[in-house]
Amino acid sequence: MTKPRFRDMTEEQRAALAQESREWWEKRKQNATPEELKVYLEKDRRRENKNKYRVTEVYYHEFDSKHLHHQSYEQRLAKAAQLNGCEFKKAKSTKRQFASREHTDIYYHCGECDGQVAILRRGMGVWFLCCLLAFAIAFVSFFAVIEAPFENSYGWKGFFGGLIGGPLGIYLVVQLWRKLDFLDKFEFNRHTGLVRMPHKLFRRPFYIPIEDIELSIGPVVQSARGGGERGSGALFLTKYPAKYWFRPSYSLFFGGIEEGHWTSLIHFMDITQPVNEDVHIQMEKHYKKDRNAMGTGPYPEIMKRYFDKEDQQVNCWEVW
Repeated sequence: MTKPRFRDMTEEQRAALAQESREWWEKRKQNATPEELKVYLEKDRRRENKNKYRVTEVYYHEFDSKHLHHQSYEQRLAKAAQLNGCEFKKAKSTKRQFASREHTDIYYHCGECDGQVAILRRGMGVWFLCCLLAFAIAFVSFFAVIEAPFENSYGWKGFFGGLIGGPLGIYLVVQLWRKLDFLDKFEFNRHTGLVRMPHKLFRRPFYIPIEDIELSIGPVVQSARGGGERGSGALFLTKYPAKYWFRPSYSLFFGGIEEGHWTSLIHFMDITQPVNEDVHIQMEKHYKKDRNAMGTGPYPEIMKRYFDKEDQQVNCWEVW
């Protein structure tokens, strides 16, 4: 005999189903590893907080959306041209295959996001130069430690110089990368409807509407020894500032992103829809650190109204 649908159940059947679910959840926690138990307890905490918000009805409070742009594509294109200091020109047609802009995944995770801005990282940027510099420091310090005791010109001074200077140099490179990391980031700003492109060599960042960016699909990259596969790709601009002779191209961090990630970013930029609940955990992560997604300043003040200060959790049903 098949179970009736939830909406067709009686109150007794719904209560029995709820009790059965609670027992299953408690049994799962009893059999969990310490790492899994931490995850389950965190889910319990979030669920209890959400029930508290519902009871106090703060969960259903509707905030205004005056901070969103509420502009047409043409208005945002003109705004981007004003910020860039020049008009746009249309890119030449291409035979590249573009990913669909329609979201078909069940999840809406869009990576690092604070509710106002979501980010992507480009490939071959500051992070790559810092990796090369760190590798060079490690290489030199390693041979200084190995060979210095046998060299009359340096001796133990070279040994201790490599032993101390190597880790210290790598530490300073990491700090440099953290300071300059924002240069590699695409800034998808939901409040303005514009995307700020990252810095490139001899080229300053510029602004462009999300509608003029496409995800170009590249070949699927297979991992070694059957470890899986990953799609590759780059961001292709259908328009770009007229002051540039050639259309800028942007590879993405570690080869590309999944199509579901790309369409989640498009959904995030759609101001007719609230920020999806899948993004709330990323928002809370940045709220707790009091840092925006770009890492250049404090958490956006306008987004703090959606949080419970004590629980440091999103307490609203709809986040705009």
